[in-house]
Amino acid sequence: MLRSFVRGSIKIQNSSLGSGVVGINAPISQIVRWKAKKPRWLPVAKSKLFKIDNWPEIPRDELLEMRRLQNYYRTYRKSIKQYFEQLEKANQVEYDEEKIKQFKQKDFERCQKLNDEWNKEIALKREERLQKEWIEKKKFHLEKLAEAKVKEEQELAESEEYIRKLKQEAAKFITREMVDQAIEEALENEVSYNVAIDSKGNKYTDIFDRPGVTVKHKMTN
Repeated sequence: MLRSFVRGSIKIQNSSLGSGVVGINAPISQIVRWKAKKPRWLPVAKSKLFKIDNWPEIPRDELLEMRRLQNYYRTYRKSIKQYFEQLEKANQVEYDEEKIKQFKQKDFERCQKLNDEWNKEIALKREERLQKEWIEKKKFHLEKLAEAKVKEEQELAESEEYIRKLKQEAAKFITREMVDQAIEEALENEVSYNVAIDSKGNKYTDIFDRPGVTVKHKMTN
């Protein structure tokens, strides 16, 4: 079992750094681990100060097998190391600047050719879409023009009818030259709206007439 001890948890009294306690997350803190029995910074016990452990005795057969495996391991490691060194040298030969430039140029030409093909396909699709939109817009504007023409013809017919009525009414207008004649006609043709009605609903129009004056009676509903 291991425990941890923060040796950096000390109090600081400094005018530039301030005062306080340095915790476990401080940059100057140090974490030390030791066994559950005794911390590592304590000296060796007196009972074990001059005690030397005996070297373990390994059987000869096991020792020979361990040496054989160790030799195999070293041989394999050297072989793999030499193999990677050969690959590195081959890569250095392949990474020639001129070859890299040629490869980049070929790759750029390939990408440019592919990009041109994509642009042609997109241009054809865009042309079809624009042609379709132009036809739809043309149809829409033609319909609007037809509607505007019909509306204009209707407004023109209404204006002509209005002008015709005004012309017909203009013949009855009293001008400066016709004022005297209109006054004479009004005096000669007097109009009366006076009407008497009895309890039975009979109307009497001549009771309000003045003697010697012809009056036109105009009765309302």
